[in-house]
Amino acid sequence: MHGYTQHVTEPTRHDATGNVANLLDLVITSASRAPPLVSGVAVHSSHGLSDHSIVVCELTARRQKVAPVRYSYRNIRNINAAEFESRLLAADIVTDPPDSPDEFVDRLE
Repeated sequence: MHGYTQHVTEPTRHDATGNVANLLDLVITSASRAPPLVSGVAVHSSHGLSDHSIVVCELTARRQKVAPVRYSYRNIRNINAAEFESRLLAADIVTDPPDSPDEFVDRLE
């Protein structure tokens, strides 16, 4: 009705005497998805461990392969700290700071 499919069609909750109460456990997906995300839905007894039945299904989902991330870095152990500090303090962004944040960013770039 709203573009979704409810895949569980059997009651999934039982009262204390074991009588079927109603369908409470849901597996809902978009009806327009092709191929379907869910198939082979089955409801199995929990054999008294719970008042809910066990819902089992197969999911058709692909795992997205993440692109490798490459890093480059400088070996900061080889930096002369005193020289680095003097170069920073001599930079025009320190000696003649910009008036606006936009100018500051432009100068950093």
